[in-house]
Amino acid sequence: MAPMVRILVVVVGLWSATFGYDKAADARHSGNGSTHDLVRQIFRGYVPDLIPQCHEKVLVKVDMSLRGILDVDEPRQIVKVNVWFRLKWNDCRLRWNASHFRGKDTIVVSSKRIWIPDITLFDSTEGEAMDYSKTHSVLQSRGEVSLYHPAKLTFSCKIDMTYFPFDQQTCPLKFASWTYAGDELDVSNYSSSGDMSVFSNNGEWNLLGLPVRRNVRYYSCCTEPFPDITFYMRMQREHLYYIFNLVMPCSLITVVALLVFYLPPESGEKISLGITVLLSLCVFLLMVSESMPATSETVPLIAQYFASTIALVSLSCMLTVFVIHVHHKVSGGKEVPRWVRVLVIEWLGRLLCMGRGSLESERCHGEDDGQTNGLLKFEMSRQRRPKSVPAYGDFSAQDNTLTADYRVQSSVEATLEDQLTVLRQIRYVVGRQLHW
Repeated sequence: MAPMVRILVVVVGLWSATFGYDKAADARHSGNGSTHDLVRQIFRGYVPDLIPQCHEKVLVKVDMSLRGILDVDEPRQIVKVNVWFRLKWNDCRLRWNASHFRGKDTIVVSSKRIWIPDITLFDSTEGEAMDYSKTHSVLQSRGEVSLYHPAKLTFSCKIDMTYFPFDQQTCPLKFASWTYAGDELDVSNYSSSGDMSVFSNNGEWNLLGLPVRRNVRYYSCCTEPFPDITFYMRMQREHLYYIFNLVMPCSLITVVALLVFYLPPESGEKISLGITVLLSLCVFLLMVSESMPATSETVPLIAQYFASTIALVSLSCMLTVFVIHVHHKVSGGKEVPRWVRVLVIEWLGRLLCMGRGSLESERCHGEDDGQTNGLLKFEMSRQRRPKSVPAYGDFSAQDNTLTADYRVQSSVEATLEDQLTVLRQIRYVVGRQLHW
C-alpha cells in the first residue's frame, strides 16, 4: 500500500509541475505575443478571395500623391509618372475588440492575406493590373483597411502640340474596378484635388494642378453603373530651352533671308545666300518634326511658321534668279507697259516704303524729251527750207536736189530719234539706281 501511495504522489507531483509550466508558458506567450493571438483570431476562417458582404456595397476611397514626372514621349504620346497610391475601405470581417488585446488598435499585415479591391489604371500601356501583393496594409479595430502603394505608372495621353513649345497638356488618369460593378463596389475621392505636396520639379515640365473628379459610366453590355475616379494632371512645358534653340535661330535666319534682296545683282552670292538660308530652315524643321507626334490632327504653329518661311525663302530665290536675268538681259527689248510700272513703282513701292515719284520724274523726263524733240525738229525744218525760190526753168533740177536733201534729212532725223530713245532709257535706269 505504501509503495502505491508513493507512486501516486510522484505522478501527481509530476502532473502538477508539467501543468503549471504549461500555464506559465501560455501566460508568458499571451502577455508578450498578443498580436499573434489577434492575427490568429481575425484570420480564422477568413477567405481573401471573397468581397466583404457587410453592407450593400463596399466603398473604396481613392487618393493619389504625384511624386514626379519621369518622362513625356510626345511622338508616342506616352507619359510616365511616379506616384504614391492610397486606398481605404472597410472590411467587417477584420474587426476586433482592442480591449481584449491590451488596447491593440492597429496592426500591419501583408496584403496577400486580405481582400484588396482591384482598382486599376484604365489607360495603362503596360497591359497589366496593378500589383498590390508586394506591399503591406494597415488594419484598424473598426475594420478599416488602408493600403499605401508606390508605383510607376505608364499611360497614354493625347498630346496637343498646336502651341509647341508654349503648350499646356492635360493628361487624365482614370482609376476604377476592373471586375466589380457599381452595385458591389463604389469608389470616391478623398478631396477635390490630388496631393502635390511631395512633387519633385521636372526640368522640362511644370505641374499646374491635379484636380480629381468622380464619373459614372454606363456601357451597352450591362445595366449596372461603373463609377471611376479620374485625376487630371495639368502640366506646362518649360519653353526657355526651345526659345534659345529653335525660335531665336529661326528668327535670325529669316532676317538674313531679307538681306538677299539688298545685295546688288552683280554679286554672285545672292542665290548662294538664299540657298544656304533655305537649307538652314529645312534643318530646323527636321528638328521640330522629331519632337512631334506622327498625327495629322493638329500642326504646330512653329511648324507652320517654318514651312511658310521656307516657302517665302524659296520664292525669294526664284525672284533673285529673275532679277539677275533681267539685269543681264541684252538691251533693246520692249518698253515696260504703263500698268506694270504703276503696279510696281506706285503700289508696291508705297507698300514696301520705298518711295514714290519714279513715274513723276519719268513724266518730267518725258516732257523734257518732248521739248528737245520739238526743238530738234524745228531746226531740222529750218535746214530743209530753201533760201530762195528757184527760177521757172531750174525748178525740176532744184526739185531733185530738194528730194535728195529731204531723204538725207529724214535719215538724220530717224538716227537722232533712236539716239534720244536710248538716252531716255539710260537716264531712266540711272534714276532708278539712284532712287534704290
